[in-house]
Amino acid sequence: MKSGREEQFARLWQILGPKGIELRVGFKFNSPHSKHEFDFAHLRSKVGIEIEGITRFGRKRSRHQMPTGYHNDCTKYNLAIEIGWVPLRYTQEHMDKDPDHVIQQITKVITCRL
Repeated sequence: MKSGREEQFARLWQILGPKGIELRVGFKFNSPHSKHEFDFAHLRSKVGIEIEGITRFGRKRSRHQMPTGYHNDCTKYNLAIEIGWVPLRYTQEHMDKDPDHVIQQITKVITCRL
């Protein structure tokens, strides 16, 4: 686990997620030597889950908000789609305001792709 946001998501999945759908943590989706990694992934359905590190205004900006970080994220997501993955992206606000919806949406997308 890399961040508190990712740890929070892992707890939410454990509590609210459907039994029998396991997620891999820190999955390198292009190759074992790739720098491209999903925070969480369901391998059979090729659904990747990203817990974005965007910070609220007034705090230190994350690398995702800087031009190079944003560019790298776009490259990563486009490559994932090109090779058949569906990346789902969530912010802290998603998890705070409606964690049930986050888990339900991920479950629905995984189920539709099996």
